[in-house]
Amino acid sequence: MAGQYSVQVGPLTGERNVYTSGGGEALYYFVFPNLMLNVVPGRMQLNVVIPTAPDRCVCCSGYYYDESEAPGARERIEADVTFSDQVPDEDAEICARVQRGWQPRLRSRPVLGALSRRGSTTFSSC
Repeated sequence: MAGQYSVQVGPLTGERNVYTSGGGEALYYFVFPNLMLNVVPGRMQLNVVIPTAPDRCVCCSGYYYDESEAPGARERIEADVTFSDQVPDEDAEICARVQRGWQPRLRSRPVLGALSRRGSTTFSSC
């Protein structure tokens, strides 16, 4: 896996929230080609991105908690899943807007320069 992933580290500061009771860090691993791991204290989220079309994909998520039976855990888990489900919805809207912005500029056939065209013409006439 060496060279096939990247990681972003984000300190968890400030008030208590769905991710932490304060402190620690969030680790966001992106493993080529389609795996994401979001690790925060007490929780890991696994996401697999599956392309369904050139301009669409589906994200399948799983959640793993270290204290799922502790008092108040059920409420924290529900709040975490609800919050985490909002992020892909927001991302999908951003991506849809970007796709709409690029759509008029896309061409059905690539534009080749004179040198490239000569090479492809030679190759295709063999």
